[in-house]
Amino acid sequence: MRLFVTGAAGRLGFRVLERFSASHEIVAFDRADPPQGLPAGVRYVQADLRDARAVREACTGCEAVVHLAAIPSRVPTIPQAEIFAINTQGTYHVLEAADRAGAGMVVLASSLCAIGLPMSAENHGLSYLPIDEDHPCRPNHAYDLSKRLNELTAETFSRLSGVPTICLRFPALIDVRHDKWFARETRSSSPKLVLGDYLDFSDAVGAIDVALYRRDLKHEVLFVNAETIGVATPTPEYLQRFNPRLEWRGPAPTATAPLINCARLKRVLNFTPAVSWRQGMGTSG
Repeated sequence: MRLFVTGAAGRLGFRVLERFSASHEIVAFDRADPPQGLPAGVRYVQADLRDARAVREACTGCEAVVHLAAIPSRVPTIPQAEIFAINTQGTYHVLEAADRAGAGMVVLASSLCAIGLPMSAENHGLSYLPIDEDHPCRPNHAYDLSKRLNELTAETFSRLSGVPTICLRFPALIDVRHDKWFARETRSSSPKLVLGDYLDFSDAVGAIDVALYRRDLKHEVLFVNAETIGVATPTPEYLQRFNPRLEWRGPAPTATAPLINCARLKRVLNFTPAVSWRQGMGTSG
């Protein structure tokens, strides 16, 4: 299969190239310089997603698209308006190119941020836990808003052109065996990742792999999160610190229950993330 992969120089993008380069023909697209160790056979196109012609030409003949490119949230050197413009316009160009190429599937990296991530336990803005795809979206920043609008743009292309789209709402993506900052995060009394959200890169690539072959689907938005909460504190205790009055939907939480419900992911893609930070860091449970 001929794949068009955007954001190919990023941490997730490079892992996608490594995973698929042996079995697929890949056109990699990024505005950054080619990463070191680019897999053999990968064609690398260095260009900007805002250049519609460059996107169309690179995507020509591609049978599927993995759209990972985006300006990350809260980059202090980039104005919010520019983050919004790049992320939304770039996604439109990718979807337009996929439609013209006759691609059979577009898998997009959305984000947990699409719902509007809580800034703190006191200012969380959540309606219930664990959150799922039915939770209201209340974006707080340009990045959050761009990710939500990209989901709607994908739905529109699927509805009008028939291009299947799957938006995977990723949380914080980590390498559980090597990311030292996350090891500290799990034991923090006030974690920056207020929802204890995380996903190992291997599971993110695995979800993309499964999604690429689901040509029977029209449009889906799916949370992809690890099966355990990303804090050492037992979940019931953490909920008491977070907000004891917030509604918990479903069975009583276990000690490691995540605050993100991935039941729809399991039902639609038959995929369950396998890696836990506790296993990766040698912690039981």
